This record gives sequence, structure tokens and C-alpha cells, in this order.
Amino acid sequence: MIYNVDSIHYKLIGRLGCMKALKDKFLMQLQTISKLNMMTYLTPFLYGEDALLLRLFLKEVTTPKSIAEVLNITKGRVTAMLNSLVQ
Repeated sequence: MIYNVDSIHYKLIGRLGCMKALKDKFLMQLQTISKLNMMTYLTPFLYGEDALLLRLFLKEVTTPKSIAEVLNITKGRVTAMLNSLVQ
């Protein structure tokens, strides 16, 4: 089978343009969501002690290393959060 290189090139450029437009639209929607008032209430569940407690309650994580990986924080931060919860 013989392919026309120019037509393949144009199709590829067209698809890349569509993907860029889709990415840009997604990022704009994400920015809109991040500005909603409800995000101020949801943020604690994504970070900090609330997120740690939620993960522990759901039994998703069991070691400081896995907690650090799931929450995308350092093991030292995990230790500090656990110490603050104990107090």
C-alpha cells in the first residue's frame, strides 16, 4: 500500500490542532471549577490532616511511605501530621 506523505502530514497536524483545542478547553473548565466557592470546602479533603484521616478511615494506606505517595507529600510531612493528630 502506498501512502501520500503530504496527506498523512496534514491529517496529523489537524489531529494535533484538535487535541490542543480540547486541552485548552479542558484547562479553561478546570480553572472555572477551581474558582467555585465549593472548592474552599473540598480542598481540606485533598490535603493535610483531613486527607490523611480520610485515607486512614477508608483503609487505603497503611504505612508512612504509602501515605506520602498517595498524598504526594514527604514522609517527614506525614510524620508531622500524625504527630499533630496524636496531640
